[in-house]
Amino acid sequence: MVTGQDAPTARYRTIAADLAAKIRAGDYRPGEALPSQRDLSAAYGVTLMTLRQALRQLSDEGLIEQQPGRGTFVAPPHLAYRLGSLRSFADDLRDQGHEVRTTVVGRAVRRLPARIAGTLRTDTTDYGLRLERVRRPPRRAPGLVGSRVARGRAA
Repeated sequence: MVTGQDAPTARYRTIAADLAAKIRAGDYRPGEALPSQRDLSAAYGVTLMTLRQALRQLSDEGLIEQQPGRGTFVAPPHLAYRLGSLRSFADDLRDQGHEVRTTVVGRAVRRLPARIAGTLRTDTTDYGLRLERVRRPPRRAPGLVGSRVARGRAA
């Protein structure tokens, strides 16, 4: 029995690696359907069971989504946001090459609520700007973002 580094790579892993490379290279775009399982198994010269193992691996890696009765589709790109940073969500996504649309849905100058005034280290009699925006990352649900800025601190 051959083991370790001399063991041949399982055929399904080779197929998964090949399909992953094609997805990353843009041969298959996010949201695009892959060829049918029968077509792929014929193209790679393997059984449906072997092909399905490869597709399961790609699904586990988040590269594809299998939709029963519809087919197998390239998954949308993963969006990463560094929670510990002081950068904005939109800036992080733009740096990753994603377009983020922003729509201002509300703005008002109002007296700051006590909790917000305490967080901003200002007086409860101070006024501040309340800004609400909808952020729309690509192929994802939009998010509502609210910000408050104490008067005199806005740049």
